[in-house]
Amino acid sequence: MRRCPSYLTVFDDGSTGASACRRGTMAPAIADTVSMAENRVRPGRPGRPGTGERHAVHRETGSGLAELVPDMSRTASWLLFLDGIPQSQVDLEDPGYLEFEYMRRIGHVADLAFPPGEPLRALHLGGGAMTLPRYIAHTRPGSAQLVAELDAELTELVRRHLPLPGRRGAAGANGSDVPGARDARGVRGTRETRGQQDPRGEQETQREQDIRGERDARAGRGAGGGRGGHGAGRIRVRAGDAREVLESVPAASYDLVISDVFTGTRTPFHLTTAECARAAARALRPGGVYVANVADGPPLERVRAAVATVRSVFKETCMIAEAAVVRGRRLGNLVLAGSERALPCDELRRATAADPFPARVLDGAELIRFSSGAPVVTDAAGPLHTVPQSTNW
Repeated sequence: MRRCPSYLTVFDDGSTGASACRRGTMAPAIADTVSMAENRVRPGRPGRPGTGERHAVHRETGSGLAELVPDMSRTASWLLFLDGIPQSQVDLEDPGYLEFEYMRRIGHVADLAFPPGEPLRALHLGGGAMTLPRYIAHTRPGSAQLVAELDAELTELVRRHLPLPGRRGAAGANGSDVPGARDARGVRGTRETRGQQDPRGEQETQREQDIRGERDARAGRGAGGGRGGHGAGRIRVRAGDAREVLESVPAASYDLVISDVFTGTRTPFHLTTAECARAAARALRPGGVYVANVADGPPLERVRAAVATVRSVFKETCMIAEAAVVRGRRLGNLVLAGSERALPCDELRRATAADPFPARVLDGAELIRFSSGAPVVTDAAGPLHTVPQSTNW
C-alpha cells in the first residue's frame, strides 16, 4: 500500500499545516486512476507573496473530508479527494483535458454519439468537481446541463475554489477564487470559513432556474434550433438524491444522462436497478444515450448484473474497460452505455485504442456472453452481497 505524501494545506478555519491524504482501503471506483493520481500529488511548498503558488484546501462535508489538491504537473489542474480517495480532476485552463481514464471513455461516448460540437442537454447523476459538465461545456458550447449532487457543502467548496464556466469569479480573473492563488495585494485567497455567505439565496435562485429550464424542455424550446434549450451554456447544480432528481425531470428532456455516483466504494443500490435505468430512458430524448460508470473486480458479479440490467431496458448497449479488468484480473472501472439507437462502437474502439491506457469495447454477442446468467437487478431484489477480491495498490 503506497502512502500519499504530505503537503501544505489550508483548513476550514483558515489555519495552515502539513497534512497527508488518508488512503485506507483502495476503492474500486478509482482502480484505473489511483496510480496516476498518487504519483501526481507531490509535497507542496508555502507560497510567497506575488508568486501565485497554490495550496491544498480541506473541508469537512457531508461526504467526508474533501481535499482540493494542486496538480504539480499542470499549472491550473486540481485533484479532488474525498476521505483520501481521488474522485475528480479539473484543469481550469483546459477543461477538455481528462486525466482519469474512465472519464476519458465517457468523454469518447459524448464526443462520438452526437454530431461534433452540437450543444446537448445533459443530466449528470453525481457532480464531485464537475469534471464532465465542464468538459461538455468546453467541447459543446451552448449545452444546457443539470447536475444532481447530494452534498451541498461539497458543491459550495467546488464552486468557490474551482469556479464553473460562466460564473462570476471564474478562473483567470485575479486568481482569488482559486485555492492558494494571491490577488494583486499578495493576499492568499484560500481561507475556507463557514458563514461567509448565506447559501439559501443562491439555492432558491438555482431552483428557479431549474424550474424555468424544465418548462422550456417541456415546450421543446431550443437555442438557435439546437438541442441546448433555454439557459444553454449554464451548468445548474441541484442538491438532492440523484434518483429523485432523475425521476423528477420531464420526460424526453435530455440527450445524455451520465451516472457516476459512489458512496464510499460502491454505487448506491437504488442507482443500479432496472427501475433507475427505465427512469433514465424516460428522461432521454429519442436517440439519447445513457452512460454509467461501474466499479468492480473479480468475480465481476456486480458489473455482469449491471450489464444485464441495462440490456433489459435499452435496445443497444456496449461496455468499455481495460482488457485486464474485463478478464477479471484486477479491480477497475467499466463504462456502460445504452440507447435505443445504434451506438458508435467502431469509432469508440479506435478512440479507446489510442488512449494512454487502451480499452476494449464489448457489444453485441460478446457482451451477451459476458453477462450470460447474470440477474437483472430490481428495487425489490436488494443489493448483491459480493466482495471483490482484495488488491494491494
